[in-house]
Amino acid sequence: MSKSYRGGIPFSRKYAPPEKAVVHIPERILLSLKNGADCALEEGDTVKRFGMILKETDSSPAVFAGVGGTIEHIYRIGSRVDITILADPDAEIEIPFDAPEKSISDMTEGELSSLLLSRGITPLKRGKRDPRALTVDCTSSPYNDSRLYICRAFPEEVVLGAKIIMKLIGARSCNFAIPRSDLDAAQSIYDHIPKKSDMLKIVLTKDKLPATVPNLTVSALYNIEISAVKDISDVGYPVVSPLYCLACYRALVDGIPFCEGYLTVAELGSELDVFSVPFGASLKPIADPSESERVIRAENLYGAEITGEVMTERTEAIAVISNEEPRSKRTEECIGCGRCIDVCPSRISPIEIFSSVKGGKGTPSLVSYAASCFECRACSYVCPSALPLSETIIKCRHDNGLISVDIEDKDPDFYDDIPEKEAGHE
Repeated sequence: MSKSYRGGIPFSRKYAPPEKAVVHIPERILLSLKNGADCALEEGDTVKRFGMILKETDSSPAVFAGVGGTIEHIYRIGSRVDITILADPDAEIEIPFDAPEKSISDMTEGELSSLLLSRGITPLKRGKRDPRALTVDCTSSPYNDSRLYICRAFPEEVVLGAKIIMKLIGARSCNFAIPRSDLDAAQSIYDHIPKKSDMLKIVLTKDKLPATVPNLTVSALYNIEISAVKDISDVGYPVVSPLYCLACYRALVDGIPFCEGYLTVAELGSELDVFSVPFGASLKPIADPSESERVIRAENLYGAEITGEVMTERTEAIAVISNEEPRSKRTEECIGCGRCIDVCPSRISPIEIFSSVKGGKGTPSLVSYAASCFECRACSYVCPSALPLSETIIKCRHDNGLISVDIEDKDPDFYDDIPEKEAGHE
């Protein structure tokens, strides 16, 4: 009998390893030094790839160059220092760090934290309560494949990195939250979990689980309501990404500092591309939009257009959308970003209902699905293509006698056929 974890989906087939992510070497990178620290280098100096730009402090990690090249400019504005490095594709690579003198299992929390800081990683800290379970959030969305790519490409490193973090914060267990739809990532991680271990487990999640929102992830996995302003570590359920696990492993085992990440580029009508990108690289040249397109940040729920923003350790995805029509007139252009699903408090799929209604495929099951809508309008608010999602769902509800709140008639195209009395207006 094949082994299975929560969710009831057995892991019975093997998957081919993923293709290697495309390595993006930018023309230059922009690094910001934290806490007003000054750089020991001067304009015109050369730096190797993985070379140190700034040594760590008690609270800030060291800064390293993800590309080798020449220090082009150093900007000092008050306590802020920004450095641009003109990249040289043929630059030498700095010799990686030596292995730690002590084994990780013999290190104290302070020693492990200090070592991570010296290699570019801000160590995870204990909260007010002892950690009940570390969660590695591998959930994704239609526009973001970065986390799942890391799980598929570096499963052993992710698992061992998670064990390093467990040692750091004293966690007794770890859950890898992976979407049900991506069994290849689940299989990859499962193959590297010790078979007799009760400390590391896979939790298969619903695909509509809000992606990359730690508080919502914890609420969904553990049935604990946590305010967005509450530190999840303080309640004992810290959340990290697979990239953080990978970075900890590479820093301590391979001696490679944390100075690059993985970026998904989502383009309408194209497959997702994943790039390995050094921190500080400008995002727009990676997407390479045409004159009729624009680029939006898609790393969080409320993405915004980018105007030269750079890659950071928190950047996971960007999306390219059409710019041929004014925002207010684009009514059929879903870019598959999934934000409407992410923000829905009812955990329904607004775009699915919208597409079905617009396609004339309304069914009793669809009406039942729409009955869960709170009419909060969050889906329309976050939609980068300005699709009338909430308006369509509300009309569907009202057409079928599902009226729960008064609504303001701002869009006659959707409400002109609803009698005023029925629509809840005076």
